[in-house]
Amino acid sequence: MKKENSLPAKGQQLRVLSLITLGLLTLSFLWLFYDIYAYLEIRGRSQDVDRLSNLLGAGYIVRVLLFVSSAILLLKAFRRGLRTDITVMAVIASGVVAAIATVFDFAALSDIGHEYLDMGYECAMEWTTLFLSLIIRLFFLFALLLAIIRIMRSLATLKVPAGKAVDEVLFEITQYIGIICGLAGVVFITWSFGALQDFQIKAWHRWLFWFYSAAIIIPYFTVNIYWVVRLAKRKILSLYDEKQKQDIAQSGLATWLISIPLMILVTVATSGSNDSVTVILWFPFYLFSTVLVFSVLLLVRFLKS
Repeated sequence: MKKENSLPAKGQQLRVLSLITLGLLTLSFLWLFYDIYAYLEIRGRSQDVDRLSNLLGAGYIVRVLLFVSSAILLLKAFRRGLRTDITVMAVIASGVVAAIATVFDFAALSDIGHEYLDMGYECAMEWTTLFLSLIIRLFFLFALLLAIIRIMRSLATLKVPAGKAVDEVLFEITQYIGIICGLAGVVFITWSFGALQDFQIKAWHRWLFWFYSAAIIIPYFTVNIYWVVRLAKRKILSLYDEKQKQDIAQSGLATWLISIPLMILVTVATSGSNDSVTVILWFPFYLFSTVLVFSVLLLVRFLKS
């Protein structure tokens, strides 16, 4: 799996920009689920409104960075010959609408903070605006993901023989998504363990925690499900070449070996803590940490090849 030549400087810049945009996209997707949680908590007049509002504000920064990054990416891609098709048109249209909706979101939250929380008005229009904006953002993220995959495929310099199963661009993107999802999950579990100490866990807390854990890992599972679908459509049941199979096997073995001392440390650290918290958190932490380590090791081996 040798690459015939390196990308020219402009092509390399476009590739790096694509990866940055992909990282911001994944982070924005995860933040979207936090926004749902925050909206529901604010609508229920939670006492943690100030803390929730601060994190909502940080989410606006991520959104703006994604809009800027995706706009620059498309401009550079157009200069390299990207043609406008339904995917590109969907990205542009939904991106513009999502950017406008961001302004309306800020205004709606301001009205809710003053009229809903302080004065007791229903603010039905403001709540409708916020939840419609979530749908628009989700559509924009999906369309942008398809556009990024197309751009990165156009930059691939490896010539794959006809009928060969390997798709190096999607293979690489899968590892980047695994790293982002794994890291986000580890951070989330670590934060949850500190926040839930000496906290009385109720049934709805468990369901909420599992919901957010599932939301974090969904991007990684989705792209792997796509690999399985491709496998089901092939006569030869193999999606990887021999080099990739070797990289996967060695990375999997290394991940398993690393997970043993890691889980020993987790067991020592959680001994004597609230048992209900430990029972809820240990498996998601194991899942996210192994996804993170496996994706990092596999990506390093892929880039070195």
